[in-house]
Amino acid sequence: MDIVEEILKKVKQLPPLSNSAAELIKIADKDDVSANTMATVIEKDPDLAGQLLRVANSAAFHPASPISSIQFAVSFLGNRTTMGIIMGFCLASVYKKPLKGYIAPEGALWRYSLTTAIAARFLSKFSKYDISPELAYTSGLLHAIGKSVISEFLSVENIELADINVEVKDFSDIEKEALGTDHCEVGKAMAQQWNLPKDVCQVIGFYNTPQDADNEFKPLVYLVHLASFVAMMIGNGTGVDALQYKLDVNYDKFIDICTAHDLERVIINVQQEFEIMMNVN
Repeated sequence: MDIVEEILKKVKQLPPLSNSAAELIKIADKDDVSANTMATVIEKDPDLAGQLLRVANSAAFHPASPISSIQFAVSFLGNRTTMGIIMGFCLASVYKKPLKGYIAPEGALWRYSLTTAIAARFLSKFSKYDISPELAYTSGLLHAIGKSVISEFLSVENIELADINVEVKDFSDIEKEALGTDHCEVGKAMAQQWNLPKDVCQVIGFYNTPQDADNEFKPLVYLVHLASFVAMMIGNGTGVDALQYKLDVNYDKFIDICTAHDLERVIINVQQEFEIMMNVN
């Protein structure tokens, strides 16, 4: 069995998403999805419901009085915060473990993914196309899930990766040279196994090479592509691969952010919201 087959076997062994988490992802692209709709889904899963109430009643949010209703918790927290809590809880085994192959500590993937999600939501305001901020956020959360699996196979290459990553233009080339695949291809296989929506699958599979995405999904894929660079510029990367990817300058065909002031404003807003969210998870 070659390495690619071993990686795909590992993907097939991953536990399925809970029905509630999968359903939430499918409805997350709607700006007008009601708190009642989200609450109805969450209430089907006692573990998710308990986690959401714990967070809503935590010191990070200072509720005026104890919150015992899931619907009120969703209304109080907001859709995107609720989604971040749910994904962080459901995919803790993906997000929270160390990425040995990238020489990244425990939680690095979560911090990077959360920062990218926040950046994608802010950047959606500059999109030349109609992109739901909620879909941008969810796509940003999930875009790099492949790193959690491929890292286990890169770990034997740590020394070589650390030595040569500064000499290459794109870290995906290192992954492909070492393993015959990269984290985007692995992530797309994970997304397809979990039956994630096609737009999210496209982001996961092509956020590093947005020019290769299907035309109808390019606005969203380019959005997350740029958001991932914002996350790395802030300092929330995933180890040796941070800023070791090619920025596709054609993002300006999809995103109207041309001034340093616009980018600075996005970075400040992203940093502020990230600090708040990190007190939650």
